[in-house]
Amino acid sequence: MDELRDNLIAGSGIPVAEPQQVLPNERPGKFTDIPDTVIVSFSTYMQVVLNMSEGTKHQSIDVKKNLENTKNMFRDGVKYNDDLWMQHTAASVREIVGFVNIDGEDFYKAHSSIPTYATNQTIKDQLDRIISIRSYLSDVVHFVHGNRFGIIQRLYPNDGYSTMRKEKFFQDEEMAFEKVCIDFVYTLNDIFVKYCVGVVTDNTQTTV
Repeated sequence: MDELRDNLIAGSGIPVAEPQQVLPNERPGKFTDIPDTVIVSFSTYMQVVLNMSEGTKHQSIDVKKNLENTKNMFRDGVKYNDDLWMQHTAASVREIVGFVNIDGEDFYKAHSSIPTYATNQTIKDQLDRIISIRSYLSDVVHFVHGNRFGIIQRLYPNDGYSTMRKEKFFQDEEMAFEKVCIDFVYTLNDIFVKYCVGVVTDNTQTTV
């Protein structure tokens, strides 16, 4: 299984010696402005997680295509011509982690350089954030309004949502939704850049 992982990563063109070129210092305000280097980095490492996860390895999910589709969905021309663009976009993003065992060992199984959820508090906090984002995206997909505002308030306690009226939030939810989608990509890519980029794997080892 390590050979599968190594082949995917090696073929991506990620500059393993210079991780600062993979992840820009600042997150963009728009999903369409996420640099290609981040898309490639995220897609490469996340694809390995999906390919090795028991929940997704038999599914044909192409992470990079999902992200490219998400970029297209955020373009104004699409947004204004699709009444359900938010649901469709949320579905594309959620599919990437929809069946991944986030709080189990799927990430460690795919990339052994990533600490486990059970043993590292920072990783636990980051993956718990992804679990909350997945819940929010699922509620968007299924038109469930009840929990969405509360999830956003917990994700962004310093962004004014705690004092915002619920009606106002849902009027302007597109802004929060885009923030969540960007957060999803960068939270996971932060993990990949910190623990995976530049890691030299031992091809003699195998993953059961």
